[in-house]
Amino acid sequence: TGCNDFTVGVCLSNTNTGQEPYPERQVAAAADVCARLCRHFGLAPAAITTHALVATPAGRKTDPLGLDLAAF
Repeated sequence: TGCNDFTVGVCLSNTNTGQEPYPERQVAAAADVCARLCRHFGLAPAAITTHALVATPAGRKTDPLGLDLAAF
């Protein structure tokens, strides 16, 4: 509840249909930003999540549809 009070959002841009792949350069840049944030705040990579996984009620958000979070 209220995760916007204690999180940092890193946005990726695409149609969020699950059909358009995320460009490699965009994913690499986002991964770099997330890695820097994790180091800065002393967070484990497991602290990274998606809008879809934290939005309530469940199913309200789908982004980033098509991004392999485990690989990210």
